[in-house]
Amino acid sequence: MRFDERIALMPALYRRAVDLAAGLAGLAGLRVNPSVPHTNLMHLYFDALPEALADARDELARATGCWLVNGAQAAEVPGWSMTELYVGDSLLRADNDRVIPLFARLCVALAVARKAR
Repeated sequence: MRFDERIALMPALYRRAVDLAAGLAGLAGLRVNPSVPHTNLMHLYFDALPEALADARDELARATGCWLVNGAQAAEVPGWSMTELYVGDSLLRADNDRVIPLFARLCVALAVARKAR
């Protein structure tokens, strides 16, 4: 199961998660919890209903070939949704200069969808 190899990657995955969370923190309509991740996993909260997030994610995936988030669920705050973001091999190899603009596009699409409601 490559346990030794995977456990050796944990410090790098954690540092990448912290760096990514810091980059995502400045995006309007997106909150990271915890703001400084404790592990290589964080929760992302979007100012959008889960269905709107899924639609915007799918459109972005069609346009860019990049899949940003998996299934979202309604958050405790009405109108917001939450999903988990796991930093693994793919995000370890992708730096913030590539990833943050994609999340920014997603947030802009969600803001446009909110205004259209």
